[in-house]
Amino acid sequence: MNGVFRTVLSMSLSGSLLVLLLLLLRPLLRHRLSQRWWYYVWLIVIARLLLPLTPPASLMGALFSPTEVSPPAVFGEMTPGHTVPAWSGMDSGAIISAEDDTATLNTAPSHIALPKLLRQNIGLAWLMGSLLLLLRRATEYQSFRRFLRAAGRPVDNPALLDRLALLGESMGVRRPVELWESAAISTPLLLGISRPCIVLPHLNLSEEDFRYTVCHELVHCRRRDVITKWLGQLTLCVHWFNPLIWQMIREMDRSCELSCDEAVTASLSAAECRAYGDTLLRAAGQAGRVPAASLTLSESGKLLKERLDAIMNNRNTVKMSSAMSLLLALLLTAGAITAGASTDPRGTAAPDSPADPNAPAMNLPMGNVPVVIKGDADTAFRYTQEVYNQSPWFFELCWNVNEKAGGYYPSRIVPLSSGDEITVYYDEICSNVMENPEALDALATLLESLQKESKDTEYPLKRALLLSVRRIDTHSSYSELAEQAYQEGSISTFSTTFASLSENEQRAYLNRCYDDGHISLFAAAVFRLPKSSPLINEFAQKSYEDQYISFFSVLVNGYMDPKTAETWLNRAEQDHRASFCSVLYKALGRDEELEAMEAELDRQLAEEYQAHGITIDGKNYYYQGQLVHIFMDKQPNKSFYRLDMNPLGTINIKLLRGEDGQIQGVDYMTEAEVTELFGDNK
Repeated sequence: MNGVFRTVLSMSLSGSLLVLLLLLLRPLLRHRLSQRWWYYVWLIVIARLLLPLTPPASLMGALFSPTEVSPPAVFGEMTPGHTVPAWSGMDSGAIISAEDDTATLNTAPSHIALPKLLRQNIGLAWLMGSLLLLLRRATEYQSFRRFLRAAGRPVDNPALLDRLALLGESMGVRRPVELWESAAISTPLLLGISRPCIVLPHLNLSEEDFRYTVCHELVHCRRRDVITKWLGQLTLCVHWFNPLIWQMIREMDRSCELSCDEAVTASLSAAECRAYGDTLLRAAGQAGRVPAASLTLSESGKLLKERLDAIMNNRNTVKMSSAMSLLLALLLTAGAITAGASTDPRGTAAPDSPADPNAPAMNLPMGNVPVVIKGDADTAFRYTQEVYNQSPWFFELCWNVNEKAGGYYPSRIVPLSSGDEITVYYDEICSNVMENPEALDALATLLESLQKESKDTEYPLKRALLLSVRRIDTHSSYSELAEQAYQEGSISTFSTTFASLSENEQRAYLNRCYDDGHISLFAAAVFRLPKSSPLINEFAQKSYEDQYISFFSVLVNGYMDPKTAETWLNRAEQDHRASFCSVLYKALGRDEELEAMEAELDRQLAEEYQAHGITIDGKNYYYQGQLVHIFMDKQPNKSFYRLDMNPLGTINIKLLRGEDGQIQGVDYMTEAEVTELFGDNK
């Protein structure tokens, strides 16, 4: 977690430089660039703050170097997203999961002495703050929507709806926009993304006020400003600790309203601009507090003077050409890329209990682990990371790392029995083990074996990076280690020990994963089976008979040969198992047949529904002539055929199906059923 926060911290600093630059430029270029430019340029900053993309050499990469912070990523050409988690707590009595990121990371410059507890938990503190702020924003928004729905009503005045439709058409809004009236608000606003809704405090508006109010909100709708607002709020939740990001969101909100005014008044005469300004004045006198992700006509009058000044002086402003505006945006984008980010997740490890090289050994045969290659085949090298067993040691290593790794990791030349040598970089937590002759002999044997297995591949093993080492206790067995890893949910360790079990033991563990619903452990175990293993077809049969589609999908995708998959597809087609056919069509790349099947299923469902008094018009469901609010069609196994909700509907209905899956009838949903599905958000 600390490694993630380190990346976030570098992006926050990088984005802060862009925010400061824009804040300094705004007074100088405010009247030479359109308000639309000032609004959308913030999206470049948001991209820098949210996307951990960086060139090999960047300002943040240099700043967060080992002399200042934890070393930057050494996997120069590695595809973003492949991280190198380090194990810690390497005591001889525990199995540590490769997914656990428990290394102590110092995310502050090395000359600042942070307390150990803070260094170990700073990432967790950041995450908790982010989640709490996101939860607050989401609950505020949902509560406000429920409040409006309870206190408001949809407008059913045909004249107003016709005017709204005509205005939307004239302004290029291609999707339907709802119109509501709610006395719970004091200023007009726009809510919703997929189903945008303009909410008016009352309908007692003059024709002129109605026109300008609706035009303002339709511009927001056409530009999908609600999505931009939520992107801003998401950025704020990630970088809540940075005061400059709070200032950025305020500037972005201001630019949003100014650019919206600019768009509305672009085609208006001077007299009409004054009338539009009067509408803003009347709305400002009534403005109140609304959620952060809503779009209002006025925000308590705070920006009113600037907005009115911009409206009246827009025509007299000397604007830069489109080419100059584009050039400035490209320069800012180049600055964002150059600033970059630090994407090394490793940091500096500080293990509390290093591996004991003198722990007693266990004489067990090596559990051969297949070479697993991860990464992008088009990159300059390919990167892999796995846990390997060379009795009595477990080695977590990866290859081929960038040659620059020597600047961040210590290294050692390991001689092989063939007479060759291989360079092994290693994490500091492995320092003691790298001085142990027995461990080096085991590592050399493992590396030689892996080198032979990978020599005919596109990227043979050349430079290895050793991330952790663990010696197995002499009193343990692979069965005991597998059991301990299963109980702890340690996927990598369970996967490694599973490969050394007998077929009967493997079958027993697959059954446990299946019965316990541990699909991640099940997938990790299946991954260690050869494709010719009878266990694959055995559990495919079991999951098919139980209609357990998730486990069946694991077996099909990547582990089942095409001929076997074709056999299962023929059976699923004969049994009319649509969900199983869908998985198999995707695995075999038969997309056209999948689309045809889905279209036919939709048609059959529509016929079934119609036979029981339910008709479908687009996305609307009708039952006995009434528009349906909540439509629920559950399968006997509790999953859904369909679950749809239309806020304009007036009734809630459910389909009753028998154990054979056939529709038995239609009934109205109880209040308890609705609450169970949606809580209080109905």
